[in-house]
Amino acid sequence: RAVSCNQNSRPRKQRQAPAAGNLIPKNSRLCGAPATRQSAKVVIVPARFRMLATLAAVFAGLAVFHFPFLSLPYFWDEAGYYIPAALDIYNGWLLVPESTLPIGHTPLLMIYLALAWKLFGFSPLVTRTAMVSIAAATVTATYALGRRVTGREPAVWAALLLALSPMFFAQSTMVFLDLPAALFTTLAVIALLDGRMLMFAVVASL
Repeated sequence: RAVSCNQNSRPRKQRQAPAAGNLIPKNSRLCGAPATRQSAKVVIVPARFRMLATLAAVFAGLAVFHFPFLSLPYFWDEAGYYIPAALDIYNGWLLVPESTLPIGHTPLLMIYLALAWKLFGFSPLVTRTAMVSIAAATVTATYALGRRVTGREPAVWAALLLALSPMFFAQSTMVFLDLPAALFTTLAVIALLDGRMLMFAVVASL
């Protein structure tokens, strides 16, 4: 039976009021009033926040795996050069070390360690945790580079294989220049692929 939209064609018998959960009549489409649907809200997380979350997750994972080694004493070139040079910056901001032989290494890593000691105290735990932070940033940068070159799945595998490789695992808590060099090289390649020449020049020179 056809449904009329004319107001005068209503029957005299009063209809029962619709239920609270069914306020839109079934014949509203025929009367020119389209039924409304509640649109789902999609929350878009910025890429920068996603990358920060990835960095935090990678750092937490590396810290757990390296936890038994975070309090090991300094040895090899750590005790011979890098820690004394960082202590010179920590105690008197001497960019050219005096307590050890100055051999021409750039002081960026030692400045980073001195700032970490200023904030959290001087101890092997703080030092090695600071190096784990650089390792986590390197793994995250490797993932970001893989996303730009190939896709998500190869990027995940590249980052995972790097984090679990024996050489990288051993270097992740040691005070050497290898980790910062790997990090800034990867960031420089990302900046180059993105066409940010100024960023490339700055990062590649660190």
